[in-house]
Parts: sequence; C-alpha cells; structure tokens
Amino acid sequence: MNTPSLAKVLILFGAILTLYKLKLPLWAAIFAASALTGLWFGAGAAGTAKNMLLSAASADTLCLCLIVVGLLGLSHLLNDTGSLSRLVEGLTAALGGTARSAAALPALIGLLPMPGGAVFSAPLVRAACHGEAQSPEQKSAVNYWFRHIWEYWWPLYPGIILATILFSISAWKVMLIHMPLTAAAVTFGWIFIMRPAFKQKPGANAGACEQPQGPARRAAMRAAVRESAPIIIMIATTYTLGPALSASGLNGSAVKYIPVITGAAAAIAWLAVARRAGVRRVAAALFGRAQVPMILLVAAIMVFQGTLIRAGAFENIQTDLATYRLPVIVIIAALPFISALVMGLAVGFVGASFPIVISLLPAGVMDSTERLAYFTLAYVMGYAGMMLSPVHLCLIVTKDFFKADFLKIYKQIAVPCAATLLFGLALSALYKYIF
Repeated sequence: MNTPSLAKVLILFGAILTLYKLKLPLWAAIFAASALTGLWFGAGAAGTAKNMLLSAASADTLCLCLIVVGLLGLSHLLNDTGSLSRLVEGLTAALGGTARSAAALPALIGLLPMPGGAVFSAPLVRAACHGEAQSPEQKSAVNYWFRHIWEYWWPLYPGIILATILFSISAWKVMLIHMPLTAAAVTFGWIFIMRPAFKQKPGANAGACEQPQGPARRAAMRAAVRESAPIIIMIATTYTLGPALSASGLNGSAVKYIPVITGAAAAIAWLAVARRAGVRRVAAALFGRAQVPMILLVAAIMVFQGTLIRAGAFENIQTDLATYRLPVIVIIAALPFISALVMGLAVGFVGASFPIVISLLPAGVMDSTERLAYFTLAYVMGYAGMMLSPVHLCLIVTKDFFKADFLKIYKQIAVPCAATLLFGLALSALYKYIF
C-alpha cells in the first residue's frame, strides 16, 4: 500500500500488456487490471466491485457502446453495398495514389469528433490498401495516426473546447498557435509511417503514381463525393444537431453522444434506402457476432478509467509529485502526460490535469499572453500521453480490426510521436520567448 501511486499505475499498464502477451483477450486483461486497481488503491473487494459496476452501467459507457455498434454497422454496410470500394477507388484516382488516399481517409473521418471513430476509418484504410503489402501493424499505424492529426486545434473536439475554456483562450488563437503541430504530425507521419509502409511497391508511393488529368480527375472526385454521402450525412448531422441541442438547453451526455448516434442512424438509413440494403442486411450489420468483442473492449476501457477515478488515483499521483518536490515546470508537463496515459482521451486528461496545471502557474501568467506557451506545453504533453495510452479506444479498436500486434503498433508510432512531441516542446519554448 506504500507504493507510490504513479508506480502503481505504470505497473497496472505493464500488467495489461503482459496479460495480453499471454494470449488473454485484451478486454479481459483490462477488466483484470480494473479489479487490481480497486484493491491496490484501497477500495476493498466490495468497493472495487461497486466501482466497476457503476462504471460499466454509466451513461458514458452505454452511449459509447451504442456509438461503436452504430459505427461498426455503418462500416459493414458501406462494405456490403460496395460503396466503400467505390469511394476508395474514386479518392485514390483523384489524389493520384494509394498512399495519399490511405492517409486522407482517416484524416477526413478525424474531422468528426466521435469516441472510437478510428473503427469507422479502419475499413476505409483497409480498402485503400487493398492489394498492397502493408502489415496489419502498418495499416493500424496509418489509421490511428492520421485519425488524430486535427485534435491539436479542431474547435469541435471536446478536449479542445474544455482546454480553451479553462485557459481563457479563444478558439481562433488556439487554431493559429497549434496549426503547426498538425503540420508536424502530418510531416512526421508521412516520413516515419507512410514511406516505410508503401515502399514495397513503387506504384504505391505518392510520387510514383500517375496523376489523372482534367475530366478523368474531376469524374473521379465526383464519384468519391457521391459515395461519401453517408459520411457527409453523418458529419453534417453531428455538427448541426450538437449546437441545436445546446441551444435548446440540453447538456451533458445528451449533447455529447446524441448527435453522433443520430448521425450514424441517419447514414445507415440513407444506405438502406439509396443502396436498397434492406432490414435484414441492416440488422445483420448492427447485431452480428463481430460486435461483441468490440463492445466488451469499450466497456473494459470505461470500467478501467472509472475505477481509477473512483479510487482516487489522480489525487494520489498529484500528492506524490508534490511530495518528491519536483520543479514546477516538470509537474506542469508530467501531469497532463500521466493523466492522458491513464485515461486515453483528450477531454479526460484536460479535465483531470489542467485545473491543477493552472493553479501551479507563476503569478500573473493567466492574465498575460505567456499562458499560451504553458497551454501548448501542457497540451502537447497530454496529446503524446493520449497517443501512447494502452487504453486509448481508437488504438484498441484499430488493433482489433486489423488483428495487429499491440507492441508492434507502438514501434510504428513511437518515432513520429516523439518527433512531434519534441517539435511541440520547441514550439512552446518559442512561444514563451515571443509572448
């Protein structure tokens, strides 16, 4: 019980990876780690069971499971009706290469801030890589990395919304100071993920594909837009319904989840009518056996996060950091990283760590533009932790979809993640000098 809380959390992560390597299903490994979390943090057997049940039955968990079912069902229908292959063919022809379309498709879906959205873009990446020689881990890295390139500043992500509110920074300023981070993520992702993944076949490299010209390119783009109608419907529904619900006075889980669920339902309905999918095909896509492992994964992740929060893990970590008298700048950087590593989502690490980060800032910083530098420092550290988190839902659903090896995916994303983080730290230092 005297083990530092930070050490406990790291050991728990190690336990999850060890159990997974021992061939235990990942969802079972995470459930086991959740039980160990409650016991190790002193909740007792009854308290641990209660915390796990409360987390499993929470509105967030149930809504996330429903979203994943809808997204997987939509993905299956897109594939089953042939829309997916036609979309990829059109986009590949319009962009002039498999590599470009494989990166562009998850980036497009990344504009839609939905939990576990990587499960929607994964079939697109698989279709774009059809006939190529990429490994499951390479496809996973492409899907996972480019799915998140906008999360540094895209104003509709809940993490960015909360961060800008806490630091009292307008959305347009965050967009301006963090756009270079997206550019860096694209650059390093292309160098360290795309080039190695698409070097096997000369025709797959961006520069080696012959660009379609004139009418052929325009026709390919029109075909891609036509086949992307379900995706456009989903994005449009989500972005319009969310503000409408907020304006009507609703808040909390309703505004957070209902737009995504409704958007997925609208896209499925469009496919059912336009592509004559039929009730039987829709039901098979939504309620097939393939859904069960993914639902268990989502539930396991939410239970793990909920157990950590209810057991007071974050408060104990903050106490540990203060006890060891680390420099304030180290704590400001470490808290978002650790919180993100534990929670695996942006709004989670922002909500858990940014209030403490703000309280640690030197006097007067929050009333000056210097806070932009600290904002960038805290966010890029949290973003790196989120991308490396073993309980990041997008990472887990991507791994599961491509049947990839967990640790080998880390090998794919570690270098671009480190490079982007170093760029972000340098950018933060530059902002501190400028502001």
